[in-house]
Amino acid sequence: MVKLLHCLKFLSLRGCHEVHYLPSSLGDLKQLQTLDVRHTSIVALPASITRLYKLQYIRVGANLDSESTPSCLPEMCRRPHLAGAEAPRGIGKLTELHTLGVINVTAIEGIVILEELKKLTQLRKLGLSGINLKNSAKFLSAISDHAHLESLSVWLDKGNEGCLDDINQPLENLRSLKLYGLGEELPAAVSSKDLSKLTKLDLGMAALAPSDMDHLARLPKLRILRLHVKQSSIQFCTEDSEGGELLSYEKV
Repeated sequence: MVKLLHCLKFLSLRGCHEVHYLPSSLGDLKQLQTLDVRHTSIVALPASITRLYKLQYIRVGANLDSESTPSCLPEMCRRPHLAGAEAPRGIGKLTELHTLGVINVTAIEGIVILEELKKLTQLRKLGLSGINLKNSAKFLSAISDHAHLESLSVWLDKGNEGCLDDINQPLENLRSLKLYGLGEELPAAVSSKDLSKLTKLDLGMAALAPSDMDHLARLPKLRILRLHVKQSSIQFCTEDSEGGELLSYEKV
């Protein structure tokens, strides 16, 4: 296929579960701008991908349902779990990238990849899995200078629920934020001051306290809120600008 379609700009294998890897010859598609291999069995991107200097979009990873979640529930109600793909050294050469994710940074090479993310200053959308206590500081450092970042998705490693609790990172340009694997407290960064432009928020956490709901209520432009929590119920209400109750919600 690579030999016949050397001018290819868009390649999608999305949903092809039987695909387990990409050939090294992928690096010969010099005109490729978009690579979408979401919902496949690919767990690592080939090193040759770093030769595709025109790439703007890399989409990998597969959403999986938690084994503890009843399969009879609607898909949107199931607790999200994600398997990302490892990226090769040299990913920082692809400076035209606007979208990258979901990249798994759990492995030893993950620290190197986080360092290389600093070079991808044109990123608008970034998704990472495998964030933990050992690499969370590198992760925040990697995105600190990404002025164009509008969408950020983060999956924490199991057992590292609180690794973002003490982070107070300016994220004022974000429109969409997804955080999965949190504990019982929201990170300090989730506040109206740091997320003044946020319109979409997805949270996967053990529990959501009433004080956390107060923080969420102060997000001035929030329009979409998705909560994936283990606790049996959540009660909250919305109010108008004069404090009058408009709607009351309970998640069961």
